[in-house]
Amino acid sequence: MLNNIKDLLDKNIVCNRHSEFQIEKFIVGKETTPNSQAWQCLRELESRYDSLVSLEMELANILDDIEIKKIEIEEELEKNTKKSKFIVRKIERTIESLKINHQKLLEKKKNQEEECAVFIGLFNKIDAKIKVKGWNDNNAQAEYFENKFGSELNLDFLLGHPVNKELVKSILQLENNSRLKHNLIESMNKQKGLLGNGQ
Repeated sequence: MLNNIKDLLDKNIVCNRHSEFQIEKFIVGKETTPNSQAWQCLRELESRYDSLVSLEMELANILDDIEIKKIEIEEELEKNTKKSKFIVRKIERTIESLKINHQKLLEKKKNQEEECAVFIGLFNKIDAKIKVKGWNDNNAQAEYFENKFGSELNLDFLLGHPVNKELVKSILQLENNSRLKHNLIESMNKQKGLLGNGQ
């Protein structure tokens, strides 16, 4: 059974990383503005950077552990007691386990690096089109929340859900030149007659 499983896994049909399609459509593409898509790329790169730094240390530690275990084998063979051959076999199995873990970590590192390459490519493509703005840029933030709140509001309408009260409060905090805020107030005035002059 183990051989059958390994044969299937060795075909590498599925790997433990996001596909380029997933990254482009669901991780970055779900963001509503080019700037927010670029920001999402950077957030994803930051988390993977931290992971890659940790992986490098883990890989180095495993290689050191293997060398230490080899020294332990030499020392045990020098003792040459009745238990030595069994202790050596246990240490050899530990070395094999460490090598397997090392290989898995190398694969994980490769997957993370491939994902990073996709995020860097997407970021560069966006930046070439619009010159990505910083997180605190007021215009970029206004555009982001206008689109984010508008998408959420449209989904509520589309799905026939009652409009979320907190969402309405957030929309009303947008600048007075916000088209979304203006349209929401106008709609509410028509339906309920409760608001006047955008207040």
